[in-house]
Amino acid sequence: MTLRHWGRAELKSSLTKCLNILDRDLKAISYFPFLDQLDGVAGYLKANSFGLKERLRIQSQFSQKKKVRAEKTLVIENLKLILEGKNLDTSFKRSKMLKAVKRIKSRFWQRIIEFPIALEANNKVWLSRLKKSLCQESPYYHDVRGWDFSTEEVLLVRDYFLNILKQYSDKYGEDEELKILAEKLSLYGKSNEFKTIRSRFDSDWSLSEIRENFKNPYLRNKYFDFWFLVLMNRTSDMELDQRIRESLSQKVLTKALDSQFWVFEYFFPADSDLRAIIYKRFDSQWRGRDRIHRFQVLRSLSRSAIKKGLAKRNPEFNRAIFQIKRQYFSELLLSGEATHFAFYQLAKLGDRDSDNLWWLMY
Repeated sequence: MTLRHWGRAELKSSLTKCLNILDRDLKAISYFPFLDQLDGVAGYLKANSFGLKERLRIQSQFSQKKKVRAEKTLVIENLKLILEGKNLDTSFKRSKMLKAVKRIKSRFWQRIIEFPIALEANNKVWLSRLKKSLCQESPYYHDVRGWDFSTEEVLLVRDYFLNILKQYSDKYGEDEELKILAEKLSLYGKSNEFKTIRSRFDSDWSLSEIRENFKNPYLRNKYFDFWFLVLMNRTSDMELDQRIRESLSQKVLTKALDSQFWVFEYFFPADSDLRAIIYKRFDSQWRGRDRIHRFQVLRSLSRSAIKKGLAKRNPEFNRAIFQIKRQYFSELLLSGEATHFAFYQLAKLGDRDSDNLWWLMY
């Protein structure tokens, strides 16, 4: 059962209990049939006496969600083709698959589909670039850009992850970066189905193994945020801070990807030069409009030093945090992605606009 269907069922059950006191709009939302065509949605709304302005708004929402569903369908179709094992064995087939990949807006899914293509092409430079970028992806990516998958699709995604990791392992052997990637993929969807990935590729490091990896300058500096993630709640705050301080330098921060800056919600260095780099990058991320990067900035505003520092660069941050959050999650809801997450966050902020419920119906 998909999360989308679960949300609709729960909503219907709750609303039916108080059907006699519901207004017209809530009844229409509660009994909205999932229609695949825009004219069907328009007809349903018209039959329920919605005005033109309301119909246009709801139809616009439906159209946006349909685009998101179409991209998810494209991803699932390509995962199935790759798992069949006969669609990447020639340069022509790989080129055809790449053309399909370019239509996918999600950078995570672009890279995850390109991975076996690079493997089949024996392109080590391309493969290394993909592996690093996937290892350095934000842990919040799937909160903000996540899709609702059915139980069958969840297992398909899990099997696909296992398949491409095994292909890499069979061809090049296992290394620490492959284990990092396995761990990152095992966290996908925060679902038990993916724990198999961790055990299959031995990506559950002991504390002594993690400490040993900190002695490797490449692993320590390139993946400072990952080691912080796996150390959290496994050692003392003192050691956690010490390890991240050892990893950070102006050179490391300058070269770090935006997706790695989530870590500064939990650790903010005292060094003024490092802080200046973080302020500059956070300000750039916020202005850049990438929703994952903006979410990382949003979470980091809980640190007063970060909020004050950013306010000196950007007057937007002079507003109260709840106002900044409300604007962000409203924009996320309008994107048609992670709509359950956005709806929940808006509800926590006290937003009780019943119009938001329509996003749970498509």
